[in-house]
Amino acid sequence: MVDNLIYDYDDALVVFAAGNSGDVGGDVTIGSPGTSKNAFTVGAAETIVRPDTVASFSSRGPTTDYRIKPDVCGPGNPIYSAASSGLPGNATCAVKPMDGTSMATPAVSGVAALLRQFLVDGMHEIYSNVGYAASNYNSSHPSSALLKAMLIGSTMPLTSGYDSAGNPVTLANFYSGTSPLADTAPYALGTVGVDYHQGFGHVLLSNVLSLDGAFDTFLYESSLQAYSSYTLEFVVASTATEIDITLVWTDPPGSECEFLGVS
Repeated sequence: MVDNLIYDYDDALVVFAAGNSGDVGGDVTIGSPGTSKNAFTVGAAETIVRPDTVASFSSRGPTTDYRIKPDVCGPGNPIYSAASSGLPGNATCAVKPMDGTSMATPAVSGVAALLRQFLVDGMHEIYSNVGYAASNYNSSHPSSALLKAMLIGSTMPLTSGYDSAGNPVTLANFYSGTSPLADTAPYALGTVGVDYHQGFGHVLLSNVLSLDGAFDTFLYESSLQAYSSYTLEFVVASTATEIDITLVWTDPPGSECEFLGVS
């Protein structure tokens, strides 16, 4: 249903929490609808004790067909949130620290909303005029795939996490051949910042929006029919020190299967 919705309304970015079962069930603990192809699924990172670390409770991928989930992580251990008194008529302005991917997901959703407004308000042209001049996208209704590409492109790697027993692990080592799950996957993961704990890393919007003119951001959208192609050519100046490219697409929904019981 979620994949159908996003495919039919391609500017709708639907964000789900990964869940909080990582310290109970370990890998493959993200449930539906967070496992859907077109949704954006968010895990939780620590914010105080070890801010470069995926929270132990954050549910982990992969999906059962070995797709990377969560997509990204956000701050979620802890986040200070509104604290109700629990008593009718007893108003309070208190806050309290709360943990969970349900804390990280609103933070990332808020970042996504600000990012969309940045594009709709024409801020891309102001802060990245070279990138804007060469870009091609619907500035009034940017697609969810474009927003996902920008969010993923903004990420910074989280270097640490926890295994199923709650022991601290270095994620680059954990997915470099020592993990039985990664060894059985069609494509073993060993790149820093890309794994089943954190997805592509922790969202940091300043990595994709240059408000000080330090870099340019180029954005492209295109729709493809089956068996068609899209070619994009660009020139990278010899003085460029780094180029980051992120490709995201919205998939057609998978076919629905009906399983009949046999007695």
